[in-house]
Amino acid sequence: PGPLPLLYRSKPGDVTAPPLAEDSDVRTDLPRYLIFSHGRQVEDMRDLLGFSWEGRVSFYLGCSYSFEEALLKEGIRLSYAENKQEVSMYVTDVDCYNVGNKFGG
Repeated sequence: PGPLPLLYRSKPGDVTAPPLAEDSDVRTDLPRYLIFSHGRQVEDMRDLLGFSWEGRVSFYLGCSYSFEEALLKEGIRLSYAENKQEVSMYVTDVDCYNVGNKFGG
């Protein structure tokens, strides 16, 4: 696995992610959206409802929180959670590696 697992890829035009949340909407789920054009931030928005979603897809990327619930369900203790701390973060000089084309094509 790579550092950011792909949890879900929406169908073109779909704004929801049913396997992840029943009432999700990628246009409104986040508190803030930074809009970039040609590598420069051009807008800061509270939602994306003004954008056409036709033909667009959304990629939902995970992190350690993506599998935390599964570990707890299997009885694996997570000391940082028990101590009400954030998950450990590490700085490393180990290069990431290509995990291939996981987005279809």
